[in-house]
Amino acid sequence: MSLSIVIAVRNGANYVESCLYSLFSLKTNIDIEVIIVNDGSTDNTLKILKEEAAKYPIVLLDIDSIGALGARLKGASVATGDYIYFLDIDDTLSPDFFIDIPNEIASNSPDIILFGAVRVFHDKRKPVLLKNDIDCGVYEGSEIDQKIVPNLFCTHDLYGKRKIMTTLWSKVFKRELLLESTRSLKDRRIVIGEDLAVSVSVILKSRKISILPNNPYYNYLTNPNSLMNNYKKNIYQETAWLCDYLESLYDSPSYLSEVCYERAFFAISAFYNEFFYKSNRTLKEKRKAIMEILEDRKLKDSIRKINLDEVKFPNSYILKSISNDRIRSLMSLGIFISCFRLIIAKFVLS
Repeated sequence: MSLSIVIAVRNGANYVESCLYSLFSLKTNIDIEVIIVNDGSTDNTLKILKEEAAKYPIVLLDIDSIGALGARLKGASVATGDYIYFLDIDDTLSPDFFIDIPNEIASNSPDIILFGAVRVFHDKRKPVLLKNDIDCGVYEGSEIDQKIVPNLFCTHDLYGKRKIMTTLWSKVFKRELLLESTRSLKDRRIVIGEDLAVSVSVILKSRKISILPNNPYYNYLTNPNSLMNNYKKNIYQETAWLCDYLESLYDSPSYLSEVCYERAFFAISAFYNEFFYKSNRTLKEKRKAIMEILEDRKLKDSIRKINLDEVKFPNSYILKSISNDRIRSLMSLGIFISCFRLIIAKFVLS
């Protein structure tokens, strides 16, 4: 068994040396191939990578900026390992990763292995265990449809809670299956939800999936400056395309119902994106962004298929307002959220 570790990096000069040192200092009895894809970095990442390539046996690819998804899949396309793992440049693996993952592959030869992680912080906050809230073990055939796939999507409270983590760093993939399942994604520049798109694509085509006990095999460093912690332009257009893609993957009624919840969740996220995070957009521009959401017929069809009585406030209020074209209600709530955020920020800083 051999494993290819693909690391896509853009402007990660501060993390390259520590990432590679921690990776190559771990002991392993399996063949490891490390592929690093420099995704059009504008800092001195490429210079440092070339220096590190003289120290470590890495495959270095330098490409124009095509986004994290494209860069990862580019790395996967040249990989030679039986399995592929995607590592982020600012994170690290635990020593147990190279013990338990090979053992699971030797025992069960799964298409995908899912495992837990630990979230670590720049400050002194206590690390937080990140886990899959589902029984560990091997799932095959219809069990994947019944127990794995539904838990990839948001639960009915629509706060983005998923029983199975959709992040790529929480999975090891069989190489051939990964490449086959993501052919239609390789030329897409998905900014938001690329991990979900890949995870669902591969899991739907899997025949055997292993879920390991929730040991923290991965150390996930929370970056306050990451894309997910800041205002995101065109978030709704990006996520609407993502949901269209997810719908195209499988025609099961139960699966399509799950995508309806996902579409509603992303609409709620787009609403909060306009009013919770700092941006230079005027109130008029925010109103225009909300109107784009109201004009989406697929979203309204999805909302009609959701039991809104199960959705908690204020998310239920947002979805009902979207369904009934209540732009004034949405804008009023948005302004309240903006003011509330400013008050809290002043309180915390004072």
